[in-house]
Amino acid sequence: MNKNLARVNATIGAAVVGFYRHRLSIEKPEFHADDLRTYITSHAGITAPGSADRILRLKRRKGEVNYKIVSRRNSLYRFEERNEASKAVVNTGYDVAMGTR
Repeated sequence: MNKNLARVNATIGAAVVGFYRHRLSIEKPEFHADDLRTYITSHAGITAPGSADRILRLKRRKGEVNYKIVSRRNSLYRFEERNEASKAVVNTGYDVAMGTR
C-alpha cells in the first residue's frame, strides 16, 4: 500500500467500516456514493472527494466490507454481509488475494 493510501486509510478507514455497519444495522443497505462521502465528512472531517471511494474499495479488497454495484451510472451501491472467506481475512490479517498481511 502506498504511503498516501495508508495515511488516508488511517484517517477515514474506521469511518468507512462504521458506515457499512450502520447501513446494515438499519436495514438500508443501498446507498449512493454521496451518502458515503457525507457520512465520512461528518465522522472524520473534510477529505478529498475521491478518498472515501478509494478506502471503500480498499476495505472490500481486505474483506472488511462487502458491496455490489447496483448502478455505476447512478453511483448506487448495496452493502452485503461479508462471506466467511472475507471474515477470515479480517480475523487473521492475511489477504489471500494480495498475499500480504
